[in-house]
Amino acid sequence: MEYFGYLSSYRFRFLNLTSDDIEKAVFGDGEIKTVKPENIRKLNFPLTLSEEYGVPFQTAFRVIGLFLIQVLIDNAITVEIAEKIFVEILSSFPTDMGKKELGQLLLAVCTRIIENNKSKFLVHAENQLLYDKVNRLSQLTEIYSSDSKLWTPNQSL
Repeated sequence: MEYFGYLSSYRFRFLNLTSDDIEKAVFGDGEIKTVKPENIRKLNFPLTLSEEYGVPFQTAFRVIGLFLIQVLIDNAITVEIAEKIFVEILSSFPTDMGKKELGQLLLAVCTRIIENNKSKFLVHAENQLLYDKVNRLSQLTEIYSSDSKLWTPNQSL
């Protein structure tokens, strides 16, 4: 994880980044999962997902969206953890778009994909946790305004 951040910050080479890489950074890849949303910062999104780095906005958006879909549909991830992850994504995603608009767009696209692929994702129509996460993240985007910083939830897990 730290090595990836080191390589990307010094631009030794262009690094490929997938939604699986983000998942491993946040949840680890061992048998015991330790949630660390702050590890998203180590992936250096402002560089590794930037158009200057050669990554089109649509590709970066797809990588983040696939990861966010996993966060939304995984019933082992609480609303609070999803919120912390979402804040990290919004604060580090490289775009000129406002963070409020980015968050709303991400949620709209992810929920549409989930709704259209319920059987593929094994999502039950009455999955209350999924809707709780989407509602909380939607509320979070409303807190953000163009002249203030993103509200950050309590950092302790």
